[in-house]
This record gives sequence, structure tokens and C-alpha cells, in this order.
Amino acid sequence: MPEPRATDRLPRLAWLAAAALLVLAAGGFRHHLVWGESARWPWLLPLLNAAEAGSVVGFVALGGIAWWRGMQLAAAQQPSLRQLVRCTVPILVAAIVVPPFLSMDPIDYVVRGRVLALHGGNPYVQVASQFADDPFLAFGDAPWKDFPLPYGPIVANLQGAVAWLAHRFEFLPRPGELVVAIGLFKLLFAGCLLVAAVLARDVARHVRPGSEHRAFVALAWNPLLLNECVANAHNEPLLLVAVMAAVAALCSARAGAASFWLGVGVLTKFVPALLGPLFAVVAARQRRLGAFVLGVAACGVLAAVFWWQFFRVDGAFDFLRRQSQQNAVSLLWSVQRVFGIDDARHVLWPGRAAVLVVLGVAIVQAWRRPAPRVLLLGLAGVMLTLVACGLTLHGPWYHVWWVPFALLAGHGYLHRAACIASLSAPLGYLVWAFARRHDEPSQWLTLTMGMLLPLLGALVVRPRVSADA
Repeated sequence: MPEPRATDRLPRLAWLAAAALLVLAAGGFRHHLVWGESARWPWLLPLLNAAEAGSVVGFVALGGIAWWRGMQLAAAQQPSLRQLVRCTVPILVAAIVVPPFLSMDPIDYVVRGRVLALHGGNPYVQVASQFADDPFLAFGDAPWKDFPLPYGPIVANLQGAVAWLAHRFEFLPRPGELVVAIGLFKLLFAGCLLVAAVLARDVARHVRPGSEHRAFVALAWNPLLLNECVANAHNEPLLLVAVMAAVAALCSARAGAASFWLGVGVLTKFVPALLGPLFAVVAARQRRLGAFVLGVAACGVLAAVFWWQFFRVDGAFDFLRRQSQQNAVSLLWSVQRVFGIDDARHVLWPGRAAVLVVLGVAIVQAWRRPAPRVLLLGLAGVMLTLVACGLTLHGPWYHVWWVPFALLAGHGYLHRAACIASLSAPLGYLVWAFARRHDEPSQWLTLTMGMLLPLLGALVVRPRVSADA
């Protein structure tokens, strides 16, 4: 048979990526609909559990092949943006079809949205369990129903809007309204990922002209990002698109737009506030500090509106204190476990110091050479250190904060670590998929596949495919 034309290969790889997500979807449907407990066939449950875990492995294997080869072909063929988007849409549709089963967070988004939209409550001071008549309390993880909203006010309002819109479908049989709400979140997050990939093309053009096509595929087809941002519907793409917009603006010397979009990221999740000094230094070197301040002022107006909406009441900011005292699966968590340190505060302060040191180094490097790649590496380094030290309640989804920006760097240690994490981090769910356990066996696997393997593997693995491939 004749060899397929080069222009045919990218769509075929896109369908392979979509098929990989359908394999993951099979695991999700099994998780929610087929329990398999049987006294007559005791072997059935472990077999189904193994198949569910196998769906994660199959997704990573097939999706990883499509992603890696897709980046190569995109770099070689230089397809138009329209062609790239056309190839990507089936992948995103397949990701939307996947029932979230590696995390229950989307259910909590809906439940907290109902606090605001249906009960008229303030999600920063009132928790879902206070509204005992809400039928959605039966869904998801019970402990989170007693926890106030840990995200920014943009997320609060988006959750409320989705919950309100989904409630128009309350006539559907249970749990139809919940399915509609999660579907709306998935559509929103898929759109954010697609926009972030389009913005990444612009950033890549400044970093290394000619790499923008590969950059689009690096994000939009990435197994880690597809799994976390769309398939399992974590809200990280809201933050990703805001910070990517800020980076794209700063690369084009539009410092006012950069500070505004970074502020939008802060109002989505407060973590990007750490990046403010780094962005300000680059703006100063571009002699655009006045525009940067104007962007901050414009975002400050938006913040004032949200303060009036949510934060005038006592206790509205208490969640920041609670979040800052958490230490989850991370390098410092492993030190705490190995040496039997009971008080997490003994490891939190070294972690905070490490983040500040990396931020300081990034600022100095940006002042010396305010190039786009230096900005990307500084951003990725700060976010990676934050995640590695467990100061974010680490889960595989927080790799979304640093992996896309490290991938855009094109080469180097952080780029290699991001490539490995894109394939290895989803495998940290295997214990959960097989045994439905989130205790230490699952936590150690999450740490190994999501952090240790990428950080150590990047020291020795040097892919033959370069950024120019």
C-alpha cells in the first residue's frame, strides 16, 4: 500500500489521541456504573479493577505516541492554525466524553456554585453542608462539603453561573442536572485549553521563530493537560489561560495587558501573585513600568468589585490562612514521613524559603536578560518549586501551573522534566484506579510518577527530538 501523505498523518495522529481518551472513558464508565462485586465470581472485581487501571496506562501509551509524533509532524509540516484547530477539536470532544473518575473535584465545583447561585450564600464563609436540604450533598466527597471555597472570586462566580444554568435542567432524572453542570465545566475548560494553546503559538514565535506549530500541539494534545484540564475537569485551565495571556502580552511589550491578565489569574487562584515581581522587572527593563502599573490599577477595580461582593464580611479571608498551613504530597512531605516529623510547620518554612530563593534568582536573571525564554524559565521554575514543596496541596493537576511554560522553553532541564511529567504524572493515579485508595501507597506513587521521575529523569534523559524537530 502507498505511504500516507505527510498532510494526512497529523489528522490520523489526532484520531489516535482521541481514541486514547476513549480508552480512558471506558475506565470512567466502569468506575461509575460497573462495580463487579460478586460472591459467585470473586475474580470479577479484581479483573475489572485491573481493567480500570489499564485504561489509564492505555491512555498514556496511545496519547503519548500521538502527542510526541504530533509535535514532530507539526514542526515539520508547519500547518496553519485552522488546520491545527480542526485536528484538535475531535480530541477535545473525546476528552469531554470521559466521565471524571480520577478526581471528584468537579462535583465540589457544582455544589459550591449552588451555595452562591441557588441558596444566596457566600461560599467563602458558608459551606455546602449548612444547606441540609440540598440534594447535591449526596454527591462527591463528604469532607469537602464542610470546607469553604479555596479559589478566587472569578472561580466563585463561574461556579455559580454553571450551577444556575444547570439548574434549568432540574427536570432531568437524577443525576441529570449534575451531569449537565459537569458537562458545562468541561466545555468551558476545553475552550480555555484551546485558547491557551493558541496563545502559546504567539509566545513560541517570540522564543524561537518556527516553533509555534509544535508549541500548539505541545499544549493542546498533551496527555497530562487533556486528562487534568478536560477529562477530569479540574479548574486549572482557567489559571493557565490567564497566565498564558499575560506572558504573551509581556513578550509583545504590552506591559499593561500583561499585568491585567496576571491580575485576572490572581483573582482566579491567588498563587500567581508570586509572579508579580518577576513580571514587573521585565516590564521595567522594557521601559513599560507605567503601563504595567495602569494594568494593575485596572485589575484593582475588578478586585474592588469582588471585595464588595464577597470579602466585606468577617472570616472571608480565613481560607488563605488554612491553605497556607497545608502540606500535601511533595518532596517536603516525603521528608516529613521518612523522619517522622509530626508538625508540618517544620517543613513548610524551608519550602517557602526555597520558593523565595528561586523567585529571587528568576528576577535577577530577568533583569540581566529580559528575553521571553528567560521569563518562561523563571515562571516555570517558581511554579515547579511551589508544587514540589507541597505548598499547593499538591496533586497531579498542579503540574498545569508549570509544565506548559517549561514546554515552551524548547530545550533544557525544565523542558525535559516537563516532557517526562506529561507522560508519567497521570500514572500516579494507578493505585486509586485499581484499589480506590488515596492513602500512602497512592500518595507515594503520585510523588514518584509526578515529581521524582521527572526531576531525576531529566538529569539523564536527553530526547533525540529537539525543539526544531
